[in-house]
Amino acid sequence: MRHVVVALGTVLLLLAVAAGCGAGAPVGSPTARTSAAVPVAAPAPVATAAATAAAASAPSPAASAPAAAAPPVPGTAAPPVPSAAWTGPPLPLLPLALAVATADGAGVVSDAWIDQEISEAQRLLGPHGVRITAVERRSLPERYRQLDTRAERDELAAHCRRGVINVFFVAALRNVDLPERFIQGVRWQPQREGQKSYVIVSSVATPTTLAHELGHFFGNPHSQVDNNIMSYRRSDPSVVAFDERQGRKMRSMVQWYVRTKEIVPLSEPAAPAPVPDNGT
Repeated sequence: MRHVVVALGTVLLLLAVAAGCGAGAPVGSPTARTSAAVPVAAPAPVATAAATAAAASAPSPAASAPAAAAPPVPGTAAPPVPSAAWTGPPLPLLPLALAVATADGAGVVSDAWIDQEISEAQRLLGPHGVRITAVERRSLPERYRQLDTRAERDELAAHCRRGVINVFFVAALRNVDLPERFIQGVRWQPQREGQKSYVIVSSVATPTTLAHELGHFFGNPHSQVDNNIMSYRRSDPSVVAFDERQGRKMRSMVQWYVRTKEIVPLSEPAAPAPVPDNGT
């Protein structure tokens, strides 16, 4: 029995020596290359009391990073920022020719109502250098008081004046795409006379409708920005405006209309010469 125990102890001693040689093999030995091929996770650091306190006092990444901006809620976008008043060369003064449909011998809208539309259009266009003024106000036959079809809109082309912006006021203007609805205004090009373009405003229009339709007349499409004059979404009438990009488009179109003689600007009297100061 004693010999068996001694023999077993010898075997165990030999195995321990062999294991120690593998763990401590020099770099470049076959055993080292095999061990290096297997990634070994580094031991986790032991947390000290100081490290634990520092970690507790340090802000977490979530707390220190700025909060992500919430996506905008539809209908609450920031209003357009009106540009500063146009400081470039003055654009020519453009004439408006107004024609008002009649009903029972009277206009379907009052002069004061029309004046408000024009005043608002001047207020909104003016900061972008676009100037307009009414030069004529006349009556239309009663059959134009309500326009229901494209053909009826087209008929107004026969009543257009040359060299001016033609604006027609009617009692009711049906939506030709959704006939169950009526609209406030439209910039219209007749099918057979596409070179002509005019504005139609309904008696249910808001005070900024003429300005909106003139925005179309001067080349601007609809906008998706809340409170932009070219948008359908309005939450605060006091901040409704054109933006600078729209202003540039309008100025470009004014120059085109004048250059092609589609619109003949009004002659304006020259400013009086300054009176010389003789020191008296």
